[in-house]
Amino acid sequence: MSRALDKGVLEALRRDNPELAYNDISRLFDSPRDDGLLLEIEFLGEGYPVAPGATFLVEGNAVGIPKIRLFQAFSLAYRRFKGDDPQASRPQEDKQSLVEVLRPTAVLLLVDPEHLTAANSRKREILGEISQGGNVNACLQREKWALDSLLTSWLHRHTKSPVLWNHRRWLLSQFQKYGLPVDVPGEIRAVVLISGVRHPKNYYAWDHARWLVRTFLGSKPDQEVAVLLRVIADVKGWCLAHRDDISGWTFLHFLLRRGGAELEGERAGVFRSVLQGAESPEDLLMLEEIGGRMFDGVRSGGSDTSNAELAMRRFRILREAQAS
Repeated sequence: MSRALDKGVLEALRRDNPELAYNDISRLFDSPRDDGLLLEIEFLGEGYPVAPGATFLVEGNAVGIPKIRLFQAFSLAYRRFKGDDPQASRPQEDKQSLVEVLRPTAVLLLVDPEHLTAANSRKREILGEISQGGNVNACLQREKWALDSLLTSWLHRHTKSPVLWNHRRWLLSQFQKYGLPVDVPGEIRAVVLISGVRHPKNYYAWDHARWLVRTFLGSKPDQEVAVLLRVIADVKGWCLAHRDDISGWTFLHFLLRRGGAELEGERAGVFRSVLQGAESPEDLLMLEEIGGRMFDGVRSGGSDTSNAELAMRRFRILREAQAS
């Protein structure tokens, strides 16, 4: 989204009261939906009319926000966050309440996902709420839902924002600190794979997936192989559907190498299925870089040599076809 404002937008910002836009947009992130679905947010241009008195378009969990309403909300959120809005309520001792921090920072991050000060302010408020006896699970789940909605929406800058991904890493570390479960396959399926579709070759999303595996599976070696198999199945399906996304293939390679001898058969099977689907020179170039390294683990010695040999024959045939 361009940060440049044309004359029409500037005139609307001066003319309209931003209070309605700010209230409606900031409250989108107050609490998770009853059905648990993440919000799918999209910014709309002038060609999408909104009914008088309405701030955005809603259909199920999809929310379309006109840019003019977004800018109106941002102008007020910025003033309230900085303490420059005389109409904002002030609790005793001039300390901002939880909602007076979470709502404006939600709008700030919606407009600017690299607003590090807003993200850090949310961290402080979450820790403060917990230290004062707030429900730890409810507090962390609320933030996770709001954050994941930003990371998986049709927002190009948000899906690849280092500030948002680092905030998520901090948030899940709090889950670990307080003994709350983290479903690694579920987290990768619901957030990383979706974000990888929204923004292809999304290094930050796949790096977050590696962190999830290292952090939450490394401490449970007895469960690691079973969980890895679930993740591998999901990621293999994703990679076969997005063959030109090298970031996904690299993560699949990371998973297959992590399992050690227990995954020898899985490596051969994955490599064979990938080779059987190779249809273009681009596929072969990718397989030579990533798939070849997968095959190294099989060729080094394993019981499932039939799969490995079949995969290698297929690889040679395709390379010969490319050369001719």
